Amino acid sequence: MTIPESPRYGRKPWRWASLALGLLGLAGVLTWWSLGWPSPKPWRLSVALNTFYDAGEVAYSPDGRTIATPGIRMIPPFAKDFPKGLIPEYGASQGIVELRDAATGAKVKDLGFDPLHGATSVRPIVFSPDGTLVVAGDWCEQCSQSTPLLKVWEVASGRLVATLELPTGSPREVSFSGDGRIFLALTETQTGWPTPHRVLRWETATWTPIEGMSIPLKGVYATALAPGGDLLAATQLGENPVILIEIPTGREMARITPTMPPNVIAPSPNLRFSPDGRTVVAAKPLGEVDLLDVPTGMVRASIPRDKDRLDTFPKIAFSPGGRTLALGDTYLPAEDTGSRLARALYSLIGVNMPQPTIVGRVTFVDVATGRRQSGFDGVQSRLTRLTFSPDGRTLVIDGNPPAVAAAGSGVTAGLATVAAGPDNARTLIFWDVPVVPLK
Repeated sequence: MTIPESPRYGRKPWRWASLALGLLGLAGVLTWWSLGWPSPKPWRLSVALNTFYDAGEVAYSPDGRTIATPGIRMIPPFAKDFPKGLIPEYGASQGIVELRDAATGAKVKDLGFDPLHGATSVRPIVFSPDGTLVVAGDWCEQCSQSTPLLKVWEVASGRLVATLELPTGSPREVSFSGDGRIFLALTETQTGWPTPHRVLRWETATWTPIEGMSIPLKGVYATALAPGGDLLAATQLGENPVILIEIPTGREMARITPTMPPNVIAPSPNLRFSPDGRTVVAAKPLGEVDLLDVPTGMVRASIPRDKDRLDTFPKIAFSPGGRTLALGDTYLPAEDTGSRLARALYSLIGVNMPQPTIVGRVTFVDVATGRRQSGFDGVQSRLTRLTFSPDGRTLVIDGNPPAVAAAGSGVTAGLATVAAGPDNARTLIFWDVPVVPLK
């Protein structure tokens, strides 16, 4: 005798389960479609740094064979090399300059600061014009009792050549003169308002101090040293113009006013000189970028802000010849039709859809005209700095891996999977520059 199948215990629940699995599979396909698959990028190399987010700078040697990267060495309490005079419960940190092979990213040697001085970042970093010396600053924002320092090392031997004390404040920018005979440091005092800025100078033959100058402005907001160290660009609170000041006389050479909406007073927070010193880039608070012509004192071009950009203003880097400008910013990929359908299906199932990762984007601009030429994106990281190699063929993107990546896990960057360093340490990504007129 055949027992009829009960509607309650029949196969209909399996049909509903199959339908749910089918919807889940469709949502997965739509998610893959909406988030996209990494397209081929000109990625070449990635290096995980032993330091934290925005904790230093990167510099190329003049011949392009060596890069200097920042590092922070944490010394655990009660370790054998723990510096005497510090409280063990708080631990200690040592600033390090890591010299690496530019072709492979392999570490060649470490140049260390005194652990007793403490460090939260290593900046700025610069090579001498002949590439024989490297200078770096030991930055400790929490060490109010410590005098800021700059140290000079010999690249070949790692020998410490000189220690330069900065009694007037922390180093913001450093530069060698064109012939390498004078070294300059732009310092900013952490106490008092308006914040005083001063330019210190040394003779590199003996590293003895020579006459510097105080910046003759009140409420200095942003500064930039010209290559060669003979000119300074600055903005001050309450005024729009970019002021050009001669070094070391302190004489005001010109005032260039960036384009601003009527009745808006907003000094530019980020300035940068071109390698030939004839152009100043002013990244404005509203997000636009102006190219200021130094010889004529006029605004050459204005680059509008990208609407989907997350950063207040872009990161800036000039090509070695100064004819191309790289602008780096961060954005969230736009939600397309596939994203909306996938989100609706995930909501129907009751599951949260994975969020797209922030994407770093680099745009190349012709300095002469201000027109966008080309660029690339796909770096899944928030960009902090851009650095060109001396030959202009490589752009080093200095970024921070996504916050979801745990220490030691893999972080996708273009076609590459790079290893996240300690505490989501910053990562250098080396990209081959597309064909643009760099020289």
